Amino acid sequence: GTMQWDEFTSFLVEAGLHSGENPSYAAGGEIPSCLEFVAINFEDIAKHRDGVNRLLYISGSDRIIALDNRASSFHVYNGDTLRLTRNQNPAKNKAHFLCMEYLPQYALLAVSASDRTISFWDAMPERGFAPIDYTIYLASSQVALRWIPEETMLLCADDVGALRAITIIEDHRVSSFTGYKEVVLGTFSGGHEAVILDIQYLKSLGAVATAGLDGRICIWDLHSRKLRNTLTGHA
Repeated sequence: GTMQWDEFTSFLVEAGLHSGENPSYAAGGEIPSCLEFVAINFEDIAKHRDGVNRLLYISGSDRIIALDNRASSFHVYNGDTLRLTRNQNPAKNKAHFLCMEYLPQYALLAVSASDRTISFWDAMPERGFAPIDYTIYLASSQVALRWIPEETMLLCADDVGALRAITIIEDHRVSSFTGYKEVVLGTFSGGHEAVILDIQYLKSLGAVATAGLDGRICIWDLHSRKLRNTLTGHA
């Protein structure tokens, strides 16, 4: 079906997905309408010429990763000192990076690129965030990624509005040096008519929400990959 905004927000509250569950606000009983943040300068000699497309924080190693627009590299910062520790720019790669996601079970960084690949990088600082010998080849470029740890599943949205589910598992029988392999579970049917910009996992509902350039928010059943609801009217 299709939901209007009021229906959608009520749906989130009833499902327990609103930020009111945040324990830091429990004592006061109210959620502040806005919070004040103070800007802190990052020490970065390699400027972000075309803007930053994606930020990731890896809590285990206290690293912040910034992915620039139309770039073939990403920047790694120390989360404590806020200093640039590495500008990862592989010499062989000529494609532009589009999006990235962290896979905590495997300590890997998944990076999609304009050459229709998803490459994987060792996310341990002591190993230098080096690329590993494992790449997924797809029929289109993926512009949004979301990892679901409970399912060991990577959700991938491409540049024409298709959403796919890929499970990634360790398998030391494969010939690859890294011992990983992927299984494409299938495509989520219907929903968007333009590029998908973001993907979110709604754990308590066993569902996935996607936001697209077509002004729609779609709610999908994770396992059947069928569309549950659509929220329209976003410019």
